[in-house]
Amino acid sequence: MKKRKITAIVLMVAAAALAGAATACASRKDEEAPYAVIVTFNYNSAHITSDTCPTQYLGLKNKGDLAVAPGSEGIAADLKKGTLADYYLEGWYEPLLDEEGLPLDVDGDHFRPDANGSAVKTDKEGFLLAADGETYLKTEHDSRIRLSDQAIFSQEYDGKPFKLNGRMLITESNEAVLDPDREPVYVTFVEVQVDLEKPWDFAHHRVEENITLYGHFIPAPEVHFYDEKGDTALFYTNDPNSPAEFVLRGNPGAKVLMDTEHTPVRENSTFYGYYADETSAAERSKTQLDWSSLTYPSADTIIDHERFPETKVYLAYVEGSWEIVRTADGLNAALGGNRSVWLDNNIEFTDTVKFSAANCSRAYTGEFNGNGHTVSGINVAPVQTGAFVPNTGCGIFGRLTATAYVHDVTFENVSITFSTKSESSSTLYAGLFAGYAEAGARIARVTVTGTLTIGNIEKPECFEAHAFIGNNRGAMIEEESTHYDDITLVDPSGYGAADN
Repeated sequence: MKKRKITAIVLMVAAAALAGAATACASRKDEEAPYAVIVTFNYNSAHITSDTCPTQYLGLKNKGDLAVAPGSEGIAADLKKGTLADYYLEGWYEPLLDEEGLPLDVDGDHFRPDANGSAVKTDKEGFLLAADGETYLKTEHDSRIRLSDQAIFSQEYDGKPFKLNGRMLITESNEAVLDPDREPVYVTFVEVQVDLEKPWDFAHHRVEENITLYGHFIPAPEVHFYDEKGDTALFYTNDPNSPAEFVLRGNPGAKVLMDTEHTPVRENSTFYGYYADETSAAERSKTQLDWSSLTYPSADTIIDHERFPETKVYLAYVEGSWEIVRTADGLNAALGGNRSVWLDNNIEFTDTVKFSAANCSRAYTGEFNGNGHTVSGINVAPVQTGAFVPNTGCGIFGRLTATAYVHDVTFENVSITFSTKSESSSTLYAGLFAGYAEAGARIARVTVTGTLTIGNIEKPECFEAHAFIGNNRGAMIEEESTHYDDITLVDPSGYGAADN
């Protein structure tokens, strides 16, 4: 088998500040000759505006050799595969030809490739046409314009960028348009219709003559987000006040990486989690989406060479404003920030993650929904110093205000040892569950077990303790569903603590 000799020529510069750069670019191609045949790779998209020219050349020493695609392993670094954001290069194709054998652009018009394989619209004689495919581009002297192999010209036309590589614009009277004293003339890129029946097979198709292959970009596979009702989900993007649809795009078969800077949002709701199916989202299943295992569709799932099947991810919400708590650290933070808590797991405090003693004296104004979970391992010894705040106390909750509502939770094996170092004249209250509870606070389906130990109290006449709530000023307790019989109150110094 004859050994193939394949030479990648160069990545041509698509635009340059000086016309002289184009001459060097064009001459490099000439200096690399002779080659028996040259394969031109045209990425065929007006969206590519990279400073490195997207059009590439591959010189083959012998006719009948196989070509290699840009980006193939083991080839020259200057034949890298070009990329286009949010698009996928599905393959390389021959152009679609009309009955006269002339290539057509995507609008059905004829075009002429320039020296670098990019396309500009022309009539059959080579005069440049505007974007409408009918109007001639002309100089200020009303001359029609042809192309010439002299220089690079890069401008805008109708507000759209274009790059015309390796050519100078020449008028009917052979006058160069790039004269700096003249008004520039603009042309635009043209995208060519590829013949989807003629994909180039790099493993088997041999190159017998110079050929231009055109890239076929299709939109990259996408992940779309829906809520549990099947409605399009919205995210906070750049402006937290203006949520918008958010779509993830990637390469076929690649891992899907969620951008954590985008936060799901729904009015009067709290985001709960991501799911692979609508039913799991509606039920708020504990088995949430594993992002590390989610991939975009593979290339063989392309539909009609145009698009990938949609990947759907579903979002679940909890009605209202909550802190979704799944860890001991999360519970400390939520209580410390006086947030309404939606407890989503059993929580166990340990020697590694301790319950914050500071929470024992804080006022709590929100709703604590335990969802039937258990919090265990609370073991703290808070010491009250300084002046007491009137109507406050110490417990799992320092003070339950009139708006507080704690329900559907078990606090198991709680241990609080409370001491004071203060000469304050205000009375301080201690209870294993709450130090002080205002009228209006509600407690339902709560179970508390553990021990409240009264340590050193510097001013006993300003202290009162009870096993469950230090001072209940009218909180509504659903007695038939609330259990606190298994609380032990230890008062070794006889400060007058009592069971509720």
